[in-house]
Amino acid sequence: MTDGQQAHLFASLVAFHELVRQMERVGRQGKSPVAGQELTPLQTDTWQGIEELLDAARDRLEDAVRRMAPGRLESRDAQEGLGATLFWLAILLRQLNEEVIDDLDPARVERKFGAMTEDERVELAELVRELRRCTHQVQQLLEAARRA
Repeated sequence: MTDGQQAHLFASLVAFHELVRQMERVGRQGKSPVAGQELTPLQTDTWQGIEELLDAARDRLEDAVRRMAPGRLESRDAQEGLGATLFWLAILLRQLNEEVIDDLDPARVERKFGAMTEDERVELAELVRELRRCTHQVQQLLEAARRA
């Protein structure tokens, strides 16, 4: 496999682990993946059946990574440099801006959910401005850390 193909296979394993971790929080612990609201956990025997299947799938994927992308599993436990941390923080900050803050724009909210009062539009617009200011400051701190 090419380096890019190996990286993709390994990234799939990392994503698999993360999604299964989220599924465990939902199914076993009864924790919503997106809010603080409690959920009803699955019955223990139901979750155990699901967990066994997911564990088998994870083991199969790890085996494939071990065979097709040798060395990638070992590198997973090595601490990456500050550049990698800053890279991921930049990606997550962009997601925060694009998937949360931009979606609160009053015009978008009205397109999706219908008209708001003028007071609601003004309040929501001010909230979006405040959130954007905050994330802009975070971006500046990340850039300063990158230059340091």
